[in-house]
Order: sequence, then structure tokens, then C-alpha cells
Amino acid sequence: MPMGCLFDETPEGYLSEQDAKRVIAPYSELLNEAWRDGWEDWLSFDAVKRSRLLPRTRACSVNDFAVARARQLFGDRPGVRTCDELGFFKLRIRSPEDELVIVRLKRLGVDHLARNIKTKQQKDYYNHAPVPGIPLGATRLTVGYVLDATQTRVESVVASLQLGLRDLIYSFGLDAEPDIKGLPVPLPPDMPEVRPPVRLKPSKKSQESGKTA
Repeated sequence: MPMGCLFDETPEGYLSEQDAKRVIAPYSELLNEAWRDGWEDWLSFDAVKRSRLLPRTRACSVNDFAVARARQLFGDRPGVRTCDELGFFKLRIRSPEDELVIVRLKRLGVDHLARNIKTKQQKDYYNHAPVPGIPLGATRLTVGYVLDATQTRVESVVASLQLGLRDLIYSFGLDAEPDIKGLPVPLPPDMPEVRPPVRLKPSKKSQESGKTA
């Protein structure tokens, strides 16, 4: 689906899409790197064993790898704090203009909405209700990866702002590369080259002999 604002305007109290892009732009490449490395770590597992695991296991594994990489990338980054309060990892990014963004790393669906939201705390978080430890007025973005239709390749890395579990306010891509390494896809077998039949034109000599006959 196309990325962008799905409302006529950004609801009051959130950064606009343009401002959100500006605030996290200095960190887009690092966020991409965290998810790329997380996916490649998942691919390093034995392919046969991977095939026996549930999609939920894959999502948890990729997320854990990405979070571990994000800790390394953002641990001493100016303007960014890593935080594990509330039982999940997040980044607190403050812009030079004193705008505050909370970035959560989580897999996104094709609709760019976060998945597997079960607890009341998580629902309150995505409803932008008061949550202990989350500053009021902070824009709560989710940055995650979106898989392709075959579930074998990361199609894009996206930042999104959602309201509740079903409403997307806006989303935008953070991809530093057009594609991210996926599972090897078998190539079709070589096919013999088929050429169109060649019609031989009678020689001038044969034509003349035919006339003589």
C-alpha cells in the first residue's frame, strides 16, 4: 500500500509526517542497519531448522537480533537514549528543536501497523494514552520491517505512527537500499534455446533447372 498520511491532517499532539522524517533522518541508516543485521542473523540459522519454526518464532528472533544491534549502534549516540522500561526496548530521540520521539522496534504488517499487541499496557501505548515512563507529548513511532508476499524477503523498513490497533496516521520508508538480502530463491532449470525454423530459398540454378524440365 502507498505510504503517507491516511488522515486529512495529522491529529493534534503528534509531529507531522514531515517533522517526524526530519527528526529521525540522522538515524535512518542506523535503523536500517539494525534490521538488516537482524534479518541476516536469522538467515545464518540452518535453513532446514528454520523451516520447522513458526512465523512467531522468526519474528521474535529477528526482533531480538535487531534490538541487540540497535543497542550497539545507539549506545553512545548524541541525542539518543536507549530504554528498556515497560518491558520492551525503545529509543528516545530528541531533536535540536527539542522535539521528542519515542521509537519502538517491531515487525509491521503490509498495512504498516504493529503486530502482536496483546497487553493493556501495549494497547494504551498505541492509543497514546498516558503510560508511566513515556513523556507526555512525545510522538510514538514504530520502526519495523515489512516482509514480501512470500514471507522470505524483507521488502522495506518503515516508520509508522498509528492510533490504536487499526488506524494508521502516516508511514514512510527509511530504506537505505532498494532491497534487503532474503532467502535464496532457486532458479528455473536451463531451457534449450529454441530457434524459429529457417526456410531455405531455392538457388537460382535449381529454379532454372525447374523451368527447363
